[in-house]
Amino acid sequence: MKKSSILIALSILIITGLWIWSGQFKEDDISKKETESITAKNIDEINVRTKKSIAQEINKTISIQGQ
Repeated sequence: MKKSSILIALSILIITGLWIWSGQFKEDDISKKETESITAKNIDEINVRTKKSIAQEINKTISIQGQ
C-alpha cells in the first residue's frame, strides 16, 4: 500500500472523528434550552387528549381481479 493512501485514510478518519466529537457538546445545549422552555410554561396550559382503544383483528387478505 502506498504511503499517500494511508495518510489520506488517516486524515479522513481524524476529520470525521473531530466532526462527530464536536456535535456531542451542541446536543446538550439544545436539550437544556428545550427543558427550560417546557419548565417555563405553566403546567395548566398543556392539553392532553386520550382515547380508549380496543384490540381488533384485521383482515389482511386482498382480493383483486384482472384481465
